[in-house]
Amino acid sequence: MKTLTRIFCFGFVGSGIGAWVMSAICCLNRLNGSVQIDAMELLYWVAASFLMGAVTMILYTEKLHFLLLTVIHFVLCFAIVFGAVSLCGYADGALASVRAMMPEFLIIYAAVFLVVLTVSKLNEHAVNKALKDR
Repeated sequence: MKTLTRIFCFGFVGSGIGAWVMSAICCLNRLNGSVQIDAMELLYWVAASFLMGAVTMILYTEKLHFLLLTVIHFVLCFAIVFGAVSLCGYADGALASVRAMMPEFLIIYAAVFLVVLTVSKLNEHAVNKALKDR
């Protein structure tokens, strides 16, 4: 039960982050004069954000090296985004989908990853300080 609760917590945080990212993308699309997003696309992206949030939970495990966990996380997030791009029908083929999503994916992934890394390091620093003060 504890693991399921943790998965849902990470998933809902991912959905919250995804909602803000999607809002920003919709605003940028409106400024560029692009097609507006419809409700089904929004549903796909919120579900994808939930899954990416749940997948982010693996970055907090200590069983594997952090670099390996990062590679696994990147591949899983890429697969989730690729699935959402395919479901939304943004491109005709697989290679076109990858080309269509790669720049935005890399920028968003780097930003979210840096936030996760920063929070982890701040938590680590706080725990080490509390242990040192004991």
